[in-house]
Amino acid sequence: MLEPVASLTITPSVYFQRQHAQDVSQYWPRLSDPSQERFVSGQLLAQPSTEQLVLPSLKIQWDLDFGTLFSNTSYIDHTRDVTGDYSFIDTES
Repeated sequence: MLEPVASLTITPSVYFQRQHAQDVSQYWPRLSDPSQERFVSGQLLAQPSTEQLVLPSLKIQWDLDFGTLFSNTSYIDHTRDVTGDYSFIDTES
């Protein structure tokens, strides 16, 4: 928190999140046996994904004689990289 003058407060912050998965967490019921804890995917390829979120923000508060002036400004940067396996789709029908 910064306070350039007694009545002005500036508070910067950043929220960052990154998630990576080696493959999707799904199974095909017709190929699996959940009662035996056997979960099988019919996908031929792994489907890794990486997702990243950055949310910087700046809060400014200025206490004046007649009231308080607020500003809360932010920007979101969200990226997602996914490999999708659609080899199970029959394109010849």
